This record gives sequence, structure tokens and C-alpha cells, in this order.
Amino acid sequence: MTGTDEERAASRLARLAESLHGVTYYCEEVQEFVEAGMKGWFMSYFAYRSAPLGRATPELVTALFYNIGPRMVAKAVPAVWDVMSPEEAIALRDNIVERAFPRLLGDLVDTSAFGEAADLLRRAAEGLDLAGRPLYAAHASLAWPTSAHGILSHAATLLREYRFDGHNAALLASDIDGVEAHVLMAGTGRGNKASILPIRGLTSDEWDQAVGRLAKRGWAEPDGTLTPTGASGRKEIEALTNRLAAEPVRRLAATGGVAHLEDLLTPTLQRLNEQDLIPGSWPPKHLMKP
Repeated sequence: MTGTDEERAASRLARLAESLHGVTYYCEEVQEFVEAGMKGWFMSYFAYRSAPLGRATPELVTALFYNIGPRMVAKAVPAVWDVMSPEEAIALRDNIVERAFPRLLGDLVDTSAFGEAADLLRRAAEGLDLAGRPLYAAHASLAWPTSAHGILSHAATLLREYRFDGHNAALLASDIDGVEAHVLMAGTGRGNKASILPIRGLTSDEWDQAVGRLAKRGWAEPDGTLTPTGASGRKEIEALTNRLAAEPVRRLAATGGVAHLEDLLTPTLQRLNEQDLIPGSWPPKHLMKP
């Protein structure tokens, strides 16, 4: 497998893991966090994503989540731990997974293809190198579920956080901060200033200053449009992210690779897509009302 093929496979595995991991964020059962005292979806998000870190401080969450504004983090953290402990947040999240997947997928969770996919995802995700991967490491410290859908969800979360940690490293190595990362993403047509600011706790001035910094580097025009240099730079960040996420792909090579996983999970992804559990665009519609 050439480097380019490996990078493409890593990107495909990332999309697959993100689609499965997203059930934890977008299923209707997540409302139970609000019913337990969380003030809305975003406070719930900070609770169940950062809970494996323990009683994380706003500074730690800001550092690890990388592209969410500090003031938005501070609205939720550490107040989330007054609503429920990290252990309680993890327990509720796991309980939601155990109920949501069977509800959404029905008898698919009992098929041999689903079970094989769960085993392969676990093989890809378990025991990866922890160095420089704090979110992956925190989630890797949790016990593995016993059900096939629990294993599938946990493995997808591990793969997602493993890649996310690597992506942050790629951004940092390219001297791209969290706001600039959003400007670059918007420059490729994924979201825009109006949609991104409210769901990342950023101000218009912060966005415009980030555009100015990128323009000074020759990566963006004054209106935020990417220059050829900026487009190339963003592609290299994505390529580096894929290279840093290649180990799970290598682990799958002997069992049919990512293509085999995609085949096994096609019915699952179709069922989730039919129920709008896989966002077709970014930002997802449900995030537009923070």
C-alpha cells in the first residue's frame, strides 16, 4: 500500500468511525443529560466527551478540544461536575449507547456482519500508542463494553479521538490556531462564518483577526477565500492528519482493509442515514440552535 493509498484509507476509516461515533452525540436519548440537569446540548457534550479525563478544568478542555472558544468552554466546565460526576456521565453515556443502537438498528445488531465489524474495529482501535494522544488515552482507560454494539461504539470513539489528537498536532505543527482552522475549513465550503461562530463560542472580531493572520501568511484573501497557498497548506494538514492516523489502517490490512469494514457496515450506515443520524453537511442542523 502506497502512502497515498494509506492516507486515503485513513480518511475513509475516519468517516466510518465518525458516523458510528456520532450516534452518541445525536441520538434522542442524549436528551437524558438535559433531563438530569445539564443546560442544553452543549453542556451535555462537554460532560460526556471530557468525562474520561476526570474533573477536567476549563483550561484543560480548551487545550484538548483545540478549536472551541475558551468562553464557551467556561460556560459549561467545571459546572458540569456539579450536575453529575465524570463517573456518572460515563455511566449514562454507556447506558444510552446500549439502548440507542438496538432501537435505531433493530435486528442488525445481532447479525454476524455487525459482530465481525465490531471485532475488526476493536482490533484497529485497541492498544494504540498513547504518546501525544490525550483524548484517546483517556477513553482507552475505560472498560470495554460486552455487547457488539457497545464494542462498535467504543472502538469508533477511540478511533475518532485518536485521529482528533493527531489532527490537533498537525494544526499545531503548521502554526494554525483553533480559529484559523475554522476559517480554513469554511474556505473549503464546509460551514461559514455565520454558522460556525455561535457553535464554537467565537466572536466576529476573532474570526476577522484570524482571516487577517492567514492573509498575512498568504493563505487567505481579505474576504477569507483561500489562496492556492492556503488550499495547498490545508491539504497538507489533512494529509499529515491521515499519516498520523495510519496505524489502525495497517492493522486492518490483513482482514480485507477498510473496504471490507465498509461492506460489513453498509446496512448499518444506511439505517442511520435514513434516520438523519449521519449529518450530510457541517455544521449539523441540530447544532444551529445552541
